[in-house]
Amino acid sequence: AIVEKKSGISPIWLLPLVAICVGGWLLYKSHLDKGIDIIIRAESASGITAGKTPVVFRGTHVGMVKEIHLDKALEHVELVVEMIKTSEPYLVEDLQLWVERVDVEAGRVTGLDTLLSGSYIGLALGSSDKKARSFVALPHRPAVREDAPGLHVTLHSEALYSVQVGSGIYHKNVMIGSVQSYKLESDDSVTLKAFIKPEFATLIKESSRFWNASGLTVSGGISDLKIHM
Repeated sequence: AIVEKKSGISPIWLLPLVAICVGGWLLYKSHLDKGIDIIIRAESASGITAGKTPVVFRGTHVGMVKEIHLDKALEHVELVVEMIKTSEPYLVEDLQLWVERVDVEAGRVTGLDTLLSGSYIGLALGSSDKKARSFVALPHRPAVREDAPGLHVTLHSEALYSVQVGSGIYHKNVMIGSVQSYKLESDDSVTLKAFIKPEFATLIKESSRFWNASGLTVSGGISDLKIHM
């Protein structure tokens, strides 16, 4: 028998080389697609589940809660959220985040869409140029920004009655806006901030009048019962 030594690389080494190349490409791609971790401090983690609660912007998922921790003082919870990579330009210091869940208060019910989809973290874009990775969650959905397109109206009333944040403003049974906030003034009157949608802004003129059209308001006690219909 004549033994001859073949030159070159044995074909058996091709398989490990291919595996190394594929593994390297997957690592590189995962690095490119890796999200951005941010910290959100909230009052409570009620309704929030790691790996299931998303961050939603205009109906689109832009992040996911990864971890939930209590802070050292046991006063707040810290949510570790992984945002999608394309969200990096929008992670600025005045970015607004809040937990959207069913919220029942006197005169209003909000967050009904979460009954089927579950709680989620809402997001409103900021205008700052300063980057940030740590945020404080708002207790409720924020009011419409003052620079948002549309008409911003200030209303004065002797009492709030049954009007609440989110109460609709209607014209011929069409909802054209909503109440954004209210506060009690030093003269015991109430000032309300309202927002009219851009497409209905031309309906509001100097002669326009607003009134409380709620169905029923009951106040007082047994000896002093007041019913306003």
